[in-house]
Amino acid sequence: MGCCFCCMNDEQKVDMVLRKFPAKPAREAVDNMLQKVVGRVVSCGEIQGVAGNVLWAPASGKPCVFYSIKIEEEYKVTEHDDETGTSTTRSEWETILEDSQSRDFYLQDGAVKILVNGANSEKCKISSEAQVDDSDAGWFRSKEPPLGVRQLVGVRNPGFSWYTDNDHDGDVEVRRRTGDLRWTERSFDLNETLACLGVPAQGVDAYTGQPVKIMQPINEECLTEEYFEQNEWSSFEKKSWHTLTKEAACLISDKEEFVEGIDVLPAMLSAAMMQPLNPQMIGTVPLYQPIANPVVIQPIPIQTYVMPGQGQVVPVVQVAHPGQVIPSTSNY
Repeated sequence: MGCCFCCMNDEQKVDMVLRKFPAKPAREAVDNMLQKVVGRVVSCGEIQGVAGNVLWAPASGKPCVFYSIKIEEEYKVTEHDDETGTSTTRSEWETILEDSQSRDFYLQDGAVKILVNGANSEKCKISSEAQVDDSDAGWFRSKEPPLGVRQLVGVRNPGFSWYTDNDHDGDVEVRRRTGDLRWTERSFDLNETLACLGVPAQGVDAYTGQPVKIMQPINEECLTEEYFEQNEWSSFEKKSWHTLTKEAACLISDKEEFVEGIDVLPAMLSAAMMQPLNPQMIGTVPLYQPIANPVVIQPIPIQTYVMPGQGQVVPVVQVAHPGQVIPSTSNY
């Protein structure tokens, strides 16, 4: 039985659209062209001498610029049947919390940087590989949560009480905590390669004041029915495009199929950027707290637009909103 479009989630739609574009390293990015570029994740900004805009993935403890996590706790539920006098026990999982955060970052390729407004999560559609544990079908499972998980739960769900069983009395209970946790986590780790579909445009780095390419979100008017027909887009691919870009957004993924084989040059990251989460950081760096005064990255009005895969410069008919590109349909 085939899958229907309404059954697809945003991640599947992002993958479907990203597959329609060839990838190129960030150092070869063309100004004002809709394209998929690949670079290494590098943090931007500093806070009190420590790499700023760095998050720590709660489960892995790796420094990153994006994470999402779902944490659950197991309960054993005993149900007694009055008619037969028998009891059955089943496992149930209750969600402790779901959380995600993101920060601005650079896609870096050697000395070339493209600034991505990752902190504006509404402008980013993300597909990411889950951190998996082969022993449990993609779920981590433990009674001893990692430091980051414990810190995150403390911030987001301060009323949660961690499991303890001091008396081991074995009393029969209708609903009993086992103390087992499981979680799945996705993250964009520093120095990993990442693919981003958007429109790089020349601008000024809000963090350094220096010239830099800034990845502009794409909207559905960037591509036309003529383009879809010429490039043999299926109905699902077109629907995915329109759904994801109805509100302008960049499409971002760290999946191997979108970055493999792309020659991205090394990036020199400071020791502060690569420091994993450890107990000494507690109380010294902000963990899982929103940024008090976030940097605002203004959209760049684009006056000319280069069609994907072509060298033609297409005059813009109008710019309805800064940063939105509406190419003429008569020049390609």
